[in-house]
Amino acid sequence: MIYFPDNNIVIITPPHTASGNMHRGLCVEKHGGVWVMGPDPFDEDSVNHHYAKLPSSWGKFDAWGDPAKPYVVCRNPYDRLVGLFLHYEWAEDRGIGDKRYLCWEEFVYGINDLHYFFHKTIFNFLKAAGLEDYETIVYENLEEDLSRILGQEVSLPPR
Repeated sequence: MIYFPDNNIVIITPPHTASGNMHRGLCVEKHGGVWVMGPDPFDEDSVNHHYAKLPSSWGKFDAWGDPAKPYVVCRNPYDRLVGLFLHYEWAEDRGIGDKRYLCWEEFVYGINDLHYFFHKTIFNFLKAAGLEDYETIVYENLEEDLSRILGQEVSLPPR
């Protein structure tokens, strides 16, 4: 999650929606983003930047008493699935996966047996956080959408 106190905006970054690039590119002085970490809703022993639960104190955070405005980065589900498969292969190549290489078909049909990171949908993350009222940032138009929302030119690091 990235919080922009000057704009009272929160950007929720589910897995494989350019979350790492957005955190590195927006949590700098130029853009004023604050990198927010929190407990993982699906793994009680994990804390990460995919956290999506808005603290209740943010409900009246700005000077006018307006609640923080949440945005969620959404990605075409098929493209996201391919990206998750490539991420799975990347982890396996580095020895940080479960040490079993899978072909595409095995990955797709066995996805529910893998770590939740690979099979939870963006909706699952939002539901676990209790987030129902939000606007969408489209992954495929990421820099354009971010520039419009933040009111400044955004150029992210290469993915």
